[in-house]
Amino acid sequence: MKKFSLSVLFSLVVLGLAVPVSAQQLTSIGGSRAFVAGPENAAASVIVVHDWFGISDMTKATVRRLGSMGYRTVAVDLYGGESATDHQTAGQLLGGLDQDAAQQVIAAALAYVSSDDRPVAVVGFSAGALPALRAAALNHEVRAMVGVYGGNLEQVDPTRLTQMPANVLLISGSVDGWAMGSVESVQQTLVTVEKAAEVYVYPNGGHGFAQPLWNGGSNLDPVATRVSWMLIDDFLERNLI
Repeated sequence: MKKFSLSVLFSLVVLGLAVPVSAQQLTSIGGSRAFVAGPENAAASVIVVHDWFGISDMTKATVRRLGSMGYRTVAVDLYGGESATDHQTAGQLLGGLDQDAAQQVIAAALAYVSSDDRPVAVVGFSAGALPALRAAALNHEVRAMVGVYGGNLEQVDPTRLTQMPANVLLISGSVDGWAMGSVESVQQTLVTVEKAAEVYVYPNGGHGFAQPLWNGGSNLDPVATRVSWMLIDDFLERNLI
């Protein structure tokens, strides 16, 4: 498992200067709302799967950022128009989520962005990493998958996981036990077919370090967030372009 020293992390942050944002629009894809940004004729696309809060300001900022990087970016809404700003409501929304229905929403987004056979990546945060990884395992047009502090990834069918063509990047904080256990599980599964997941662990990082709503922002870590984005940018460029 790869780990960065703090000195390397801060060196990366120095390079991660502000990124301009692009326009964002609300649209309907397959009957579900979606937030879209980036050029329609982009050479590659990214689907964003939200965390347990649903479509939040952080999700919208993610769409704008990836769109500004030149990707046709779509954030799917797995909660049917609902979202949360507190843990209790978020837990209720996630508890009512049908994973099969979630895959249908993602499949509609895949059909929307994968025209002209352009490569597609799926990026999931926290609870969104599981449906993102499952989508990569079920849809072979997905070329890359990114999970940021995602847990329960061991629930993905190991057979499908080992057969998927997508390369995988997993990012976690070192003190996020829920995510770290899933990272290790995915690594062990992929090792059986001599395929490696790229794994990066941020020292002393907790869960939800990129989400201001998580624990009232007590785990928010702008440095870890900026470093994660540098890793994501590099990974997507290597796998989509």
